[in-house]
Amino acid sequence: CARCAADCPFGAVVMIARTDHRHHPQQASVINDLCAACGICVGACPSSTPFRHLEEIVSGIEMPDMPIAALRKTLHYKLADLHGEAKTVVFACRQAANFETLADHLTAVIVLECAGMLPPSFIDYATRMGATGIVIAGCRQADCEFRLGDQWLQQRLGGTRAPKLRAAAQRDRIAVVWSGCAVERVRDAINTLRNNALQLPTQPADITFNEAHHD
Repeated sequence: CARCAADCPFGAVVMIARTDHRHHPQQASVINDLCAACGICVGACPSSTPFRHLEEIVSGIEMPDMPIAALRKTLHYKLADLHGEAKTVVFACRQAANFETLADHLTAVIVLECAGMLPPSFIDYATRMGATGIVIAGCRQADCEFRLGDQWLQQRLGGTRAPKLRAAAQRDRIAVVWSGCAVERVRDAINTLRNNALQLPTQPADITFNEAHHD
């Protein structure tokens, strides 16, 4: 579909003729010398969705060290480790700060290379798996380490750029914080969401995951 090529801030993704004879006439190809390994292309791909039941996730473009299947497993494992009524998942940009210090029995922190790497469907999926709040923490606004990650993420969540966050997603459970290194701003957002979530009706998990828990 060429969305990854359109969203790459560095022109590192190009479309070439397919070589595997599968659906669609073109496939994405990465120019290694131009690639910054930010993962923004992964967030742009409509096939980067965790809503798969009968097949292993295979996205149209992947980060070798964090494929979408591994991201989904990490989300499951970390949610399973949380205990309490107001579970929060923080999707954190590695470039901004060490947000892993926020992790506790109510808070799971999943580190991404860039906030723009996050497929919007993972937000909806996490709430359906039992998270009562989702916080996305990134670089300071308009100061993305990878140029366009903040812009593309905001447009995807706002419904003006594909892939879009589902219209029915519970937006009162989502906070986006362009904090840079100000970790306390993210902590404040977690606490605000947590206090609000305790007053909102809980959305029951309706997805099962059968993989064994990791150590």
